[in-house]
Amino acid sequence: MAYRFRERNYIIDPQQLGFDNSDEETANDSRHFDPDYKRPRRQRRPRLKPVRRAASLTGETGLTEVGEGSSSSVNANSVQRRRPGRPPKRGVVVEQNLERNVRRRRRSSFSRRPVNREPANKMTIFSWMISRGVVELNQKVWFFDYRNEARLLEGRIKHGGILCNCCNEEVTAWEFEAHAFRGSNGFRLLQPYYNIFLPKTQNHLLHCMLLAWLKPEEVARQEPYSFRPLTGATDRNDDACIICADGGDLICCERCPSTFHFPCMGMKAIPKGDWLCPFCVCKYCENGGGELLDCTHCEKKYHWECFMVRKELDLNCKDCSSFCGSDCREVYGELQAMVGVSKDVGNGISWTLLQKRDVPDYICLNEGLHITEINSKIAVAWSLLNEIFVTNMDRHTRINILESVVYNRKSNLTRLNFGGFYVAVLEKKGQIISAATIRVHGRSLAEMPFIGTQEGYRKQGMSCKLLDRIESTLCSLNIPNLLIPSVPELVDMWTHKHFFAPVEDDFMKELRNVNVLAFPSTVRLRKKLHPKEASVNQEGNASVPALPDLNLDPSGEMDE
Repeated sequence: MAYRFRERNYIIDPQQLGFDNSDEETANDSRHFDPDYKRPRRQRRPRLKPVRRAASLTGETGLTEVGEGSSSSVNANSVQRRRPGRPPKRGVVVEQNLERNVRRRRRSSFSRRPVNREPANKMTIFSWMISRGVVELNQKVWFFDYRNEARLLEGRIKHGGILCNCCNEEVTAWEFEAHAFRGSNGFRLLQPYYNIFLPKTQNHLLHCMLLAWLKPEEVARQEPYSFRPLTGATDRNDDACIICADGGDLICCERCPSTFHFPCMGMKAIPKGDWLCPFCVCKYCENGGGELLDCTHCEKKYHWECFMVRKELDLNCKDCSSFCGSDCREVYGELQAMVGVSKDVGNGISWTLLQKRDVPDYICLNEGLHITEINSKIAVAWSLLNEIFVTNMDRHTRINILESVVYNRKSNLTRLNFGGFYVAVLEKKGQIISAATIRVHGRSLAEMPFIGTQEGYRKQGMSCKLLDRIESTLCSLNIPNLLIPSVPELVDMWTHKHFFAPVEDDFMKELRNVNVLAFPSTVRLRKKLHPKEASVNQEGNASVPALPDLNLDPSGEMDE
């Protein structure tokens, strides 16, 4: 328990304690004022009572009243004693040898506030629903078995989960279901959010999660961007370079609003005729004529004829026409198979890959549970990252970049098209403690613009654990490069502790054809990934050093 040290005040008005200022020794007695010994209370003014004199000294047998200013000599043994710790009565002479030293309590070292403690604001699905007003704190819930129409367990909603009645501990929804079917020989419904019933509102928890996801503030974060020039505007192109996100002298694409710097594109002069950017031409023949298709994974354009020439058509594949090649189809399929699947890291921590899902009109129960849980965790991850980083707005369009990245928002403007982003999170007991955003471009490279850890779990190596799992996953997909933007102050940290290196000129040529998120005044760093080393870490045979967690905001803000 954390104590608050109180300031001892030894100068106290004696009138509040029931005696006057004439007796200085009594007024300075520490046992009357020390708050650790006895809490002083305001007492009523005591009434004067008669004191029986000693007959051996005075020879009198009557009663006399001793008051202020009395000079009569009284035997100390005949004075009425008060209970220790209470102030003496008014007008009574106190014996000098009764004064004694009082031992004071000392604060021990365990009373200090701990440095690392679990944060009060827990990033869970339940805290998110409470903040959206769809459920109430301490609201009663039942685990109801609809097949047998039986109520198996009761609990109450908390910020960290459900307070279970059987163990009086906060548990996750999945653990609450396990407690309900304890002793049933392993039989479980595996539908906790659907079977947790709220008797007050007559709804199940899945319905509450959908209501929170469909709130107006959540719906506004999910809609794609559509930028159109103003009526009568002469300039219909973007005001920033797609490579470096800065303004200046720009060359404009004739088909889309994208703009580029001459040095960023490696151009020395203005090309003759109509110029098309790399995102408006076929990725194979670099020709913008004819009908162009869009790849679902890398979002590059390609001709169907060029695709057929490569002889990559698989007759057993249903969606081969949606991808520009087998590499994009395989990488996209493996990433989608990982979405929503929790994998154990150790010490009660797991990591999960998330991506926002659209809720269809007609959906089966199991698929609906999976999609709703993923979307709810996306909203919680956004709350975590938004709490860590300063709001980063695009200087030209005034859109929230971090929000658009987390919610995977697409756009007709290539520079602000954030489609294809995933969110990797670390979870502990249903609470998201660390999150990172990643996007994979074909099979050549991946980018990670944001990574951060909640305040109560920093300096424990959580970001290092999450970064290690991300690198292992990319190596399993045979992706050789990981790209991050860094502020100049943190370049040494990324290069020395995490083995990143500045991007070379040869690699910059490859970035001209890739829509990588760019921030002004940042340094791009690259890390070459090695599948063999990553596989060792994935198996758990190689240890990862516990480095301090640094929450990096590429715009220039950092939280330690």
